Amino acid sequence: MYKHHNSLDIVFWNADGIKNRKIKLQDFINDYSPDQLLIQESHLQNKDKFYLPYFDFIKNDKINSFYLNASGGTAILLGGSLKIFLLIITFLLHYIGTSIIFLNLANLDPIIIESIYVQIPLIHKSSH
Repeated sequence: MYKHHNSLDIVFWNADGIKNRKIKLQDFINDYSPDQLLIQESHLQNKDKFYLPYFDFIKNDKINSFYLNASGGTAILLGGSLKIFLLIITFLLHYIGTSIIFLNLANLDPIIIESIYVQIPLIHKSSH
């Protein structure tokens, strides 16, 4: 999977639950060899582990307060030849999740890469 080129192939993917789509994701990686995958709606919880060969997995989980299961969440799959220089994972607001990395590429200034997910807040209408 190690590539020698001057480009950075980044894929954005709204997974709607990454654990149940792992084989499909691995097939996509095998076919297209992206350097990074920015994932939204990972639906992972703190206890969940996720692994793909040749990739570092950085995740930021979010538990939806309206449901008992995991929802939202962001992740970054970073190809093994790329090096993170600084990692920041944070939530901006209760309905915005983000995973952010500072990527250090040879002979270039660091680049900021962010996977962000904005969950539409549920509005409960009261019946009158």
